[in-house]
Amino acid sequence: MEVEQLTSADRDDVVSILKSSFDDYPVFRYILQDAPDGEYQGLLHALVTFYADLRYARGYLVLGTREDGELVSASLVNPPEKKPWPPGVITIAREALGTHAWRRLSEYEERAAGAEPDGPHFYIGMIGTRPGHQGAGHGSAILDAVAEMSREHFESTGVYLTTEMEGNVFLYRRKGYAVLGETDIDEVHSWSMFCPTD
Repeated sequence: MEVEQLTSADRDDVVSILKSSFDDYPVFRYILQDAPDGEYQGLLHALVTFYADLRYARGYLVLGTREDGELVSASLVNPPEKKPWPPGVITIAREALGTHAWRRLSEYEERAAGAEPDGPHFYIGMIGTRPGHQGAGHGSAILDAVAEMSREHFESTGVYLTTEMEGNVFLYRRKGYAVLGETDIDEVHSWSMFCPTD
């Protein structure tokens, strides 16, 4: 299964895939907990778009796989070389989400990153597969591709990610990840995981 780097031309499909994959995810329910009736889906779309635009604006990695030409999985990946958040993207997201949601987003990002390794590494911010295509190995192919990128990188020590679903911890362990730490952000429990690469 081929993993490809996606361009901004794929942005809408990337957002659609990740939004559908994370529709009821604990972190997003926490961040958007005070969304007015009927507005959760729109705010979730704005939040996922924000995460995707951060990667595109900084020239980071947006990866995906296809079936019969259709994009069915996507992942947002930070390389070891860090760049600052672009102010324009942040301003748009803060205004779209509102003050309280932005505060919870910032708190989650800070607390969940508490166990992140100090050394250079890749970070998988989001990874998802379109409903109806899950279980066919798309996510696994992306995990393998990022691990290979880490092995080939002259500085990277491995691949880092967080998850807020206990069932995912077992799946990531099968791919070589170990739990570095756990934290609670209000009612959300987060596992920080790392896969070292040689």
